[in-house]
Amino acid sequence: MTRGVPANRHGSCQKCGSTFELRGPRQKYCATCKPIAYSEKMRLYSANYYKRYPERVKLANKRSKAKRHDYYLARGREDQRRGREKLRRLVIGAYSKQANNCSCCGESEFDFLTIDHINGKSTDGHGGINPRCGYPLYRWLVRNEFPQGYQVLCMNCNVSKGKRGTCAHMRNKPGPNRK
Repeated sequence: MTRGVPANRHGSCQKCGSTFELRGPRQKYCATCKPIAYSEKMRLYSANYYKRYPERVKLANKRSKAKRHDYYLARGREDQRRGREKLRRLVIGAYSKQANNCSCCGESEFDFLTIDHINGKSTDGHGGINPRCGYPLYRWLVRNEFPQGYQVLCMNCNVSKGKRGTCAHMRNKPGPNRK
C-alpha cells in the first residue's frame, strides 16, 4: 500500500466529480481533468508573476529573443505569412460566396484568384484616390464589412479587364451579361 493513500484507493475529481483510482495522497483530479486543471493553474501563476515582476519577465523575454534571434525572426515571418493567407481566404470566400472561383471564367485555382474593383480603380470609399491592392485592400475590406463594388477574378481576367475595359472572355460572348 502506498504511504498516505487511503485503503479504498478511490477519490473524487474536484473538477468533474467523477471517481478515479488514487495514485498519491494529494491527487485532486482524474486523468482527464488533470492536464486542463494544471494548465489553468500555470496560466494564473504566470499572469500573477507578470503582475508582480513585469521588468524581470520583460528582461527574460528579451534575453531569450536575443539568444535565438534567427528562430524568432523566422517564426514572426511565418506567422505573418499565415495571417495574410488566412485574411486572403476570408476575403475571397466572402466575395465569391464561398465558391472560390473567378466570376468571369470560373477558374478555381486559389493562387490565381484576386479581388477586382468592379468599376475600375476605386476613387471613392477609400477617402479619395487610394491605390490599395493586395493585403492592405483585404484588411480594408474586412474592416469595412465587405462593401459592394468588388468581385473575385483570376489574374488573367483582371489584367485583361484592366487593359481593355472588359475581359477577353466577355468580348467574345454576345448578350447583356458582359462585365
